[in-house]
Amino acid sequence: LVLQVLLSDDRSFSFELHVSDKGKTRRRILFSTSFREPASTPLHTRIPLAAVARGVWLNLVFDLVDLVSCNFGGAGFGRLDGICIGSACTLRRICTLRDPPGDAPCAPDGHSGLAVGASAPRGFELPSGVPTADRLFCMQSVLASMPAEGEAAPRGAPSASPEGGA
Repeated sequence: LVLQVLLSDDRSFSFELHVSDKGKTRRRILFSTSFREPASTPLHTRIPLAAVARGVWLNLVFDLVDLVSCNFGGAGFGRLDGICIGSACTLRRICTLRDPPGDAPCAPDGHSGLAVGASAPRGFELPSGVPTADRLFCMQSVLASMPAEGEAAPRGAPSASPEGGA
């Protein structure tokens, strides 16, 4: 699945994918720039959209087979039932790809030589000179984008201060 979007510089971005697995169980995968870490239950998963560029057109590419399998106990992806975009953004196009974009497998940084234009349908390319960025989302890239234990706390989290304030 590919979403071609332009995100606002100052607002959060979120959307849901409604999927069914091969056993016809309906599940939801929620993505948001507000989430700080992945969380999963048997019927839905929350995945943070860490480090997405703003102010440029993005081709957000989602490996649905991998996301369903990794988040729902090895369940096989059946079909995409719906998409719900619940934020302020400019949405240009949505498409599905028969094959993964480019020849590159999912890399931890999500920027693995993605060539969406090569496998996208006609009319998906932007005019020359328009800044664009590609981002591939699979579980390997999502987990790699999370801060390791002991690294900086998420924005807004209270920090421990050595000063006692007495």
